[in-house]
Amino acid sequence: TGLKEPRDMAIAADDVYVVTRDAIGRIDEKTAALAKAVNEEQACGGPVIGAGKAGLWLADAGGCHSPAQGSSRNQYLNVARRLSVFDDPPPETAADRIWIPRQRNQAHDLQYYSDLAVGNDAVWVTGDTFEQVVWRLAPRTRTAARTALPGAPLEVAIGAGGIWVTALLDDRVWRVDPVTRRVVAAIPVGSGSAGVAVAGGSVWVTNAIDGTVTRIDPQTNAVRATIDVGG
Repeated sequence: TGLKEPRDMAIAADDVYVVTRDAIGRIDEKTAALAKAVNEEQACGGPVIGAGKAGLWLADAGGCHSPAQGSSRNQYLNVARRLSVFDDPPPETAADRIWIPRQRNQAHDLQYYSDLAVGNDAVWVTGDTFEQVVWRLAPRTRTAARTALPGAPLEVAIGAGGIWVTALLDDRVWRVDPVTRRVVAAIPVGSGSAGVAVAGGSVWVTNAIDGTVTRIDPQTNAVRATIDVGG
């Protein structure tokens, strides 16, 4: 079975994992072919996926899941799950789940998760325009802690001593301290800040409207270069 409308992907070991609205697939790196696909009947709109030392994780924001028995559904968003569908042999526990609580008395519901990254012994998930937060999910304790952001988040990356979140509407990237979970810097970048990655001792941000890429020095939080990529 093929994968229709692939939405997100993650690299784990030598394979690439692709998620759609209702399925997860594994692409074999050596053969560059779809090796396996698993239907996800409970997956709803806007799933995101990420991988790291803490495993392969998927966060689903479609309202298909319910909180643990005895909890109020209105106080929870959805769930992040450690995927083990491709393990051979299968582990004793099919998947680890972490419920993500919502803010009490919130006027609007989260519609989707913007992004997910795995690092610093945790899973980091960004919200949307209604839930302007980044969550730190702890696999060992299966708990979720939220950090309020100054605006709507988009993508998240981990590295160089920080958690880096692009602002959907504010043309900047926020730096979150991985220990205190506080926003410690708001760095102006180009117009339409979107993707973010950490590599080569720098933080890189794509600016969709400007058609540029911003290079940030994580030691000083200063912009080192703005690169025109022909936009």
